[in-house]
Amino acid sequence: MSDSDSEDDGAEAFIQTRSMVRRNAKQFSTDIDSSEEYRQLEPLFNNVYHGAAQLRVVCIGRRDTYEGQMGMVDFGDGVAQPVTCLHNVVARLGSEPKYITCTFDGRSFNETFEVHIQHMGIPVNRVQPLMVTIDDQTIFWQYGVDITKGEFPEDEPTPQSRHFHVFQAESVDFEYPEGTKVAMAVFAKHAATEDSSRMPPDVAATVTPTQVYGAADEINIYTGKITRRHERHFEHDMNSYRGCSGAIIFLLEGPHAGYAIGVHIGSPLQLPHTVNLAVKIRESPTLVQG
Repeated sequence: MSDSDSEDDGAEAFIQTRSMVRRNAKQFSTDIDSSEEYRQLEPLFNNVYHGAAQLRVVCIGRRDTYEGQMGMVDFGDGVAQPVTCLHNVVARLGSEPKYITCTFDGRSFNETFEVHIQHMGIPVNRVQPLMVTIDDQTIFWQYGVDITKGEFPEDEPTPQSRHFHVFQAESVDFEYPEGTKVAMAVFAKHAATEDSSRMPPDVAATVTPTQVYGAADEINIYTGKITRRHERHFEHDMNSYRGCSGAIIFLLEGPHAGYAIGVHIGSPLQLPHTVNLAVKIRESPTLVQG
């Protein structure tokens, strides 16, 4: 798939130079360079990488498009819900999305099935924008509280029966402390480029996007920390590129390591390329009358 096939509207945020490493013939790569730190996190990574998936939206009168990431989250009732960014499923260019398929890769699985998303095809003007203030700059993110959830058709096998990973949602009391270590697992059919990763020219002169973000059609786990918290969203310092939006952000530390705390939405182009935004996992978009 070419870069033009990707319709992910979440921009990209190159933050720092990191190198992806695949250890012990694993099914995934990570940007952790410390062998000791990796050894401690390896059991967690062995589970969560099975939950990385990319969306494919089937539109009427328009070719199918890959639209970023999706994960499955249990909000405490034992039911796995598909969760992604709202901007991955809104109506664009006069086309009406028909349904979404979800492509999982684990090298041993690589399976696709249909999912139903709550706000599928909603016009973007029905969404109340989210005010985002970074230092002395304020913008309005047109996709608002950029998260949506859904369900699996009754005739579809459950994700658990297919051995895909389902994240547990962190509690409503979680306070998003700055400095908390986090990660996200991304599976994309296309590779990162200098453009899609917003990689500065001086960095691109020394490393390739593949070295920083990993290869296409593989699972790559990016790590970082929460850098700032807000009422309904937060900032983090994980590298990202166009196509990562919708990835589930999960904790790397504490008794709830592996729990989902947010959805990565990207870095608006109006903001510095070092700023990455995410929506808190238990939020929902605010809609206006249309």
